[in-house]
Amino acid sequence: MHSPKIDLIAFITLILTGSMPFAVNFPVLIQASQVLAQTPTDRKAEADRLVKQGIEQFQTNQFEVGLQSWQQALIIYREIKDRQGEGAVLNNLGVAYNILGDYAKAIEYLQQGLAMSNDKPLRVYARETKNPQQQANILGGLGSAYLKLGDYTKAIDYQQQRLAIAKEILDRTAQQQSLGELGIAYLKLEDYTKAINYQQQSLAIAREILDRKGERNALGNLGNIYNFHEDYAKAVDYYQQSLAISREIKDRQAESIALNNLGSVYFALKDYTKAIEYYQQYMLMAPQIKDRKTEVVILANLAQSYAALKDLPRAIESYQQLLAVARQIKDQKRELLALFSLGRAYKQLKQFPRAIEYYQHLLAIAQQSKNQQIELLALINLGVAYDELKDFPQVIKYYQQALIVSREIKNPQYEIMALRRLDKAYTNS
Repeated sequence: MHSPKIDLIAFITLILTGSMPFAVNFPVLIQASQVLAQTPTDRKAEADRLVKQGIEQFQTNQFEVGLQSWQQALIIYREIKDRQGEGAVLNNLGVAYNILGDYAKAIEYLQQGLAMSNDKPLRVYARETKNPQQQANILGGLGSAYLKLGDYTKAIDYQQQRLAIAKEILDRTAQQQSLGELGIAYLKLEDYTKAINYQQQSLAIAREILDRKGERNALGNLGNIYNFHEDYAKAVDYYQQSLAISREIKDRQAESIALNNLGSVYFALKDYTKAIEYYQQYMLMAPQIKDRKTEVVILANLAQSYAALKDLPRAIESYQQLLAVARQIKDQKRELLALFSLGRAYKQLKQFPRAIEYYQHLLAIAQQSKNQQIELLALINLGVAYDELKDFPQVIKYYQQALIVSREIKNPQYEIMALRRLDKAYTNS
């Protein structure tokens, strides 16, 4: 798992069945010295020191102690009624919890930055302190948190508010970031026209202000939109541009996302040779990226690509890797996929004892987890494999079990299959 990084970019969780959004932008952490109000007391100096200390601790992965430093600073600012300092710390706590993935806590602190109390709504906390930049930061943080939580309506509302302020104060970076996140939100809502419009605006500003990361993100997200819309030619074009910039600025994480997305497009197009090319490039980077959840997705697609090309030895090799990683990260869904696929591959190679070995593992896990659909699949395939070996007592054993399970889950197709094969096995035994 990656350690969070304190910068303007944090990558969204993988969508395992599709493309990966390129970035959500969180506001920057604020030092107390950046705020305008000055309280010449030792208490304020101590709070300012704690804010700075918290930033240093967070940047060196000392997350818990960093949060504690800010909590202490927050108490002091409230005691001395330093509203600017309080707002800065609330922003930092919100940004930190956003990056750490605790979006509920992020929202809790950022909402405190928008309202003085629950029973007395304030128009906007930062507005009272006359700090529109801080207000934009808070709104952006809220938009990012709600985007990650899947509440796209709220995400859009907060990013629109941030965008309006950013335009007022001529903050082109904040405009570019909000436009990008609005594009992601509308993509999630499947409003492709708005999604493209916002990402194109984000791309134009990024190029205007020479923000290569922002440009890369917008290009990647445009690729995602066209990928979802099944306009694969445009998707490839945008992904290729994002890949080139990622390599230029030596952003390995973003490079891996682009490679994965390019592989997924060619996989959808059934151009398995091209898909393999990009998936292999990703796998070369996997030890540095250390993203095991994405790695199992890549390995599954890589193995399926080899299988589609009838290259069973390489498919088996990839499925073996998939099985190992899936077991390490306890991804049972992909462990079952790997076991079934290995059994099928060895059956195609007529190596039935090996096929039986994997189907037996598949059956054991299915029975343990009470997954009767997978259990039935394993039983039927075990019957087929033993039939090829002409071990009819075993054939009868597994088809009898398959018959029972098919009736329990009311699957008439497999029930008929089990009855027919049982009849054949009894005849041959």
